[in-house]
Amino acid sequence: MQLLDSEGNISNNADAFIKECKKKSKSIRIHKESGMHMIELASFPSVNVQNVALHMIRGLKTVYDVADMNNLIVYPFSLYPIQFTPKMREKSWYRIQQRILGKKKFSISGKVTGFHFHYTLPRGVFDRKTKFLKPMLNSKIKQTLIDSYNLAIATDPFLIGVMQSSPIYNNRILAKDSRVLLYRGGSALKYPHGMYTGYTQYGGLPPYKQTLTDLIYSLKSRHARMKRMLETHDVPARDISRYGKTLDFCWGPVRINKLGTIEQRSSDMNNMDIIIAASVLMKYVQRKVHQDFLRVIPSEIGIDEPFKVEDNILHIPPHTHVRKQLQYLSAYKGLDDHHVHNYCSRFFKFAKNVINKRYEKAIKPIGDMIDEKKTVSDQIISFIKKEGYGPEEKIPDETLKRMCLRVSEKNRRLLHRSEKIVSKLE
Repeated sequence: MQLLDSEGNISNNADAFIKECKKKSKSIRIHKESGMHMIELASFPSVNVQNVALHMIRGLKTVYDVADMNNLIVYPFSLYPIQFTPKMREKSWYRIQQRILGKKKFSISGKVTGFHFHYTLPRGVFDRKTKFLKPMLNSKIKQTLIDSYNLAIATDPFLIGVMQSSPIYNNRILAKDSRVLLYRGGSALKYPHGMYTGYTQYGGLPPYKQTLTDLIYSLKSRHARMKRMLETHDVPARDISRYGKTLDFCWGPVRINKLGTIEQRSSDMNNMDIIIAASVLMKYVQRKVHQDFLRVIPSEIGIDEPFKVEDNILHIPPHTHVRKQLQYLSAYKGLDDHHVHNYCSRFFKFAKNVINKRYEKAIKPIGDMIDEKKTVSDQIISFIKKEGYGPEEKIPDETLKRMCLRVSEKNRRLLHRSEKIVSKLE
């Protein structure tokens, strides 16, 4: 999230703020990020969404209390809408990335925030000593890993579609999910100014994999290419050795994490009730693949009937359809596009059928959103239109500051509602 002062301007006081949060709460997991105005909140892992969410909610309560004491505002969404130059950290890990991407592109990491969802890899596929995948003989487990990985890629347009909260960049409406454009960039999104334009292997949506051998090869190939780039950019050998683990160098929407998880990074930051809803949906579809060995198959059926299940096969669209059409449409148009709306509706229907029925109330915010075709981005755009500004117009700073303060306060109110819902999940 991003810290603002009481008037809605960026505040670069994250270091002092984080220290105060840790003094107030022994259990909070709050960390520094690339920008001096950014804070990252994490949670302990658990098999239950309830435990993770309650820990996150308690952490957020501490964050809001400390913000109050310091006359600060916590902006809860993915992109601060007013033009500014972020003050970046000088940590060696960030300097490495800056050398590769360039100072201007790397500064984008100080403008965008997101929500990251982790789900454990199938048992036995990850070596915790080497922090890498194991070559395996068990074909069933190997296949489950590939199915789980491909499903995470196929859900990318769904998460963009329902989690979007970043329509305004540099005082103008850019897209329903401007963070995706700014962060990923590239030809598939028709946005040449993105942080990872030219480096889609590291920041773009990856292609499906057919086998574990394919996946391992691509991970090692990506790592080898990065080591060559680091050497070309005169990064010291000690830094390459320190940060040069095979799974370190990927910042895209789906990655195998060195923690032993599949990490889904497609989502904008959002209100906690929507984050919890998405987490429940993602948990149970991944659980279905792991426990029932559901096969996830790219097919032509997956274009017209995405997430159709027949004979223990879940049909997903071919990767080219997901990457070049659905990714683009979900970022620019969101639920206004009938292809994206159909895709989100069908995934939600599939996921709803596999969740524990006690959790139906928890996923309701996303169900309502799909029915109404109105995301947080749509709510922000509606506010701007009521203020008298159209898609091509520059929106005054004062209007956007007022909007930032308004949505921040609303997010805080929704937190209490989320806590009540989560407390009754298990």
